[in-house]
Amino acid sequence: MKTKVLTIVCLIALFAMTTNAQSTQTVNLSITLSDVASLTVTTATPLSFPFNTEAAYTNGVAITEDNHLNVLSSRNYVVSVNAGTITGPHTLAANTVSLQASTATLSGVYTGIASYPTVTLSATPAALVTSSASSYGTGANSRTYFKVAYTVGGSGAYLGKTGSATPDVIPVVYTLTQP
Repeated sequence: MKTKVLTIVCLIALFAMTTNAQSTQTVNLSITLSDVASLTVTTATPLSFPFNTEAAYTNGVAITEDNHLNVLSSRNYVVSVNAGTITGPHTLAANTVSLQASTATLSGVYTGIASYPTVTLSATPAALVTSSASSYGTGANSRTYFKVAYTVGGSGAYLGKTGSATPDVIPVVYTLTQP
């Protein structure tokens, strides 16, 4: 009988020891989302436009830079372009440069872009790319890349200008905004 009582007491003690205690705590995460906008221009600096043939002086020089603009924007955006301060031995006008963006090799999210206008460079910013959506895709496509085609000195704009060892420089200023 003592053995049965001892066994019952041991079993009760064993069950009492295996009962799990539980406690729950909650942590609230406060998440603040901000608009993000980043623009990177990738290219050799400076872009060189040699005027060393009759065709160049008559038709201008065209160069296309693939994956030239790299846009990251958490919402709709505009990439605008304007001329900076022009330097050099000649009086070159900003409006002798035209640009047009298009989809690039590295891809991205082009949803929300209706068209790619040709922009004639001036001191006043003009929209080169307008998107009604963010640039975000998934994974590696979190940025949107654009190629830019430049045409410089078309329609004989530089005819009559004399050669010089000092280059003329027309700065092209890109700005990313979220309207």
